[in-house]
Amino acid sequence: MDFISAFLQMVAKKNGLSDCTLESVWSVYDVLFCEKMHNFCLPTWATTNVLAKLKKLMDFSFIFQFGIHERVKKARLQGGLLVNKILKNMMAKADNSTYDLKLVAYSTHENTLGALQIALNVYNGQQAPYASCQIFELFEEDTRDFTVQMYFRNQSGETPYPVSLLGCAHVCSLEDFQDLLQPVITQDWGAEWQDIHFSKRKKSKGVM
Repeated sequence: MDFISAFLQMVAKKNGLSDCTLESVWSVYDVLFCEKMHNFCLPTWATTNVLAKLKKLMDFSFIFQFGIHERVKKARLQGGLLVNKILKNMMAKADNSTYDLKLVAYSTHENTLGALQIALNVYNGQQAPYASCQIFELFEEDTRDFTVQMYFRNQSGETPYPVSLLGCAHVCSLEDFQDLLQPVITQDWGAEWQDIHFSKRKKSKGVM
């Protein structure tokens, strides 16, 4: 781990920061990524090798923040909020023939998209590129039942990739889709956040 510490110290020094951690490496990489995408000249220290290392650390820090440890509990307070909103939209369409919206679109940053995918447990471990899109399609079958299909579009000009929930086929019944996602949905965000917050505060006091 010493080489990672030395690398982060170098990055901090080059950026005039007092420190650079796994939590803050995203902000450094994001600036460089945006500059590169807009064809700006990067600083001489930001070589291809350095950018590759920063990206790996950033991808890991993102998974560390939203997943790995207690993914479901984190998702209930993070991406699960958006999952719940999307589910409510689909249920409203399925239950009410007068619900006239045919398309609902949300514009967001890559961290929110990643949090959504981690809540769905379909995250591929890499930062979503510009103009990525997580797609949910609701279908009414001939049997009058409703099904859901998901796709992830992460490259312009390419066909979106089919994505499936763990425990369901790509064409998933709306009922099963909703049931499988219940663990990441909270009915009282504030209460759950306070429970976790105060639990952490108690643990941080230690034992004398």
